[in-house]
Amino acid sequence: MKNQKNNLINRPKPISEQVLSIIRKRIYDGHYKHDKRMPSENELAQELGVSRSTIRIALTTLETEMMITRRQGDGTYINERLLNTTNNLGKILDFNRHIEASGYIPSVKAIYLNHKNPTPQECEALKIDPDSTILNIGRLFFADKYPVILSHNTIPEIILNTKLTIADLNQSLPYFFRQYCNLEFTYGITELQSVLPDTETQKLLEIDAHTPVMRFSEVFYSEDDQPVVYATNYYNDKKIRLLVARLFN
Repeated sequence: MKNQKNNLINRPKPISEQVLSIIRKRIYDGHYKHDKRMPSENELAQELGVSRSTIRIALTTLETEMMITRRQGDGTYINERLLNTTNNLGKILDFNRHIEASGYIPSVKAIYLNHKNPTPQECEALKIDPDSTILNIGRLFFADKYPVILSHNTIPEIILNTKLTIADLNQSLPYFFRQYCNLEFTYGITELQSVLPDTETQKLLEIDAHTPVMRFSEVFYSEDDQPVVYATNYYNDKKIRLLVARLFN
């Protein structure tokens, strides 16, 4: 194996999986421009300190997922059409990116941050003791200054590595967990329901009691398969659409 130039590659996971994760994240983060060629296999191999065959395996997987296209004699490009859908089944929904992909300017406002004991439902979802302490976070997401998503998140306080203030909450949930918990999500379980909003949700999303909203009830899991966040999100799909790319083998 070639000498590593950075700390992007860790040992616990197979190297091929780490390389795939790095390139996939770069694609979603906009690291590679849609109208420009991606780096060649040689360039990626040299940068990440792995073999060309490892890079080729990762790119083949991404091509199967339709995230990239290979043009004979030209190079590898991002599949912009797929990325312009607002979500991809199997990917955690980034609300800011989703709002932006819908053609609006996203913004977020933290509305509360508090510590308390968990409810029975939160204990069950997070597999924690009733006497433990949880962190409750509430955020409101806007599309062109119009409130469209109300997000409630519950996190076991024990996994935090620093004390938080409400000013720390204006970030995506995956980034938040990397920054303040030293954790990465591996997967989540989501239940979708159309519901009528309660009084608080009506007020914050500026809708009436007869306007249904989509409720995302979610539990996200860490690399060691532990539940780390229980989320309830209310989504006003009358303002922005939820477009989903479904991939088939």
